[in-house]
Amino acid sequence: MIALLSANTAKASGQRWEIACALAEGKPVLPVFIGDNRYIPPELKGRRGYVWRWDTIAGFIDRL
Repeated sequence: MIALLSANTAKASGQRWEIACALAEGKPVLPVFIGDNRYIPPELKGRRGYVWRWDTIAGFIDRL
């Protein structure tokens, strides 16, 4: 799952639920910041967020 994290993620209960479900199911999750946002939701605590770059996205997909 590529989790796009925006300034609205903090109050996006549906998005945060989807992230929590993916993690509970053991799915790989790549947190990607959108714009100037650097918010990491509690569901992704301890994980590094990434700035959107095609090589980062491609590397994540290649590792799947």
